[in-house]
Amino acid sequence: VRADLTKAAREEERAGLLAWPAGPLDRTIEAGQVTGYPALVDEGKSVALRVLDSAAEQAAAMLRGQAKLLSFGLAAPVPQIGRSLDLRSKLLLSTGPYADAAAVIEEAWLAAIEALIPRLGGPAWDEESFDAMRERLRADVYDETERAVHSVIAVLRALGEVTVDGSEAGEDVRVQLSWLIYPGFIRDTGVIQLQRLPLYLEAARRHLATKKAPADLAATQELEARFHEQTDGLSVWARLAPDVQHARWALEELRLSLFAQDLRTAFPVSVKRVTALLDAL
Repeated sequence: VRADLTKAAREEERAGLLAWPAGPLDRTIEAGQVTGYPALVDEGKSVALRVLDSAAEQAAAMLRGQAKLLSFGLAAPVPQIGRSLDLRSKLLLSTGPYADAAAVIEEAWLAAIEALIPRLGGPAWDEESFDAMRERLRADVYDETERAVHSVIAVLRALGEVTVDGSEAGEDVRVQLSWLIYPGFIRDTGVIQLQRLPLYLEAARRHLATKKAPADLAATQELEARFHEQTDGLSVWARLAPDVQHARWALEELRLSLFAQDLRTAFPVSVKRVTALLDAL
């Protein structure tokens, strides 16, 4: 069965794509009783057509891959947005895990395209729909990118308020920050969720200022360890599946409920609720 699926995948897969591959994409390919899921996959400087193992991986990969493929046919707003920023904002963007402000704007642009694809009825599965989506994107992508860049500025400003020390709380926050701010965090987080990150960072700042740990902190740390253990073997695409991402951000909302209750969580959370989310993964 594996040999049959590999043969079918080789007939389907292509690499080095800079434009839509010839013909429509198959939603699935069959090899005996095994189903493969073709998807456009972002491979950095180009896009590839790969056969993935699940529909969830396919859905996540298609958003990323299609966003990159669409970007090849759109004028990048990086120079224009860069000129609109003041010097302080540009310097702030350079303090994060990216090389410079231009790198931040470019990733925010890709994240913006990724966010717009579902709003425009995507992802596309044929060239005609893909071309139509690219034309419709032109009207909104600049504004969406600009909002994303300002969200990143707010994130990095909040990060600057978090001073990690050598205490037990400091070590806990250091781990938390490594999950939140890292190379690639803009696209991984997404333009909507980026707006929540300053709240999580404010909760981290208050954690460092708190002399006594909340009663549920140990339980929250155990849930975080369990989440990372459960997802450690997943592919990058499976980790971006909606149920996995919901559980991941529920952990941050739980921390928000412990250290900054006045900021309000995005949805109801508790140790019991988050445990149920992990049980369901």
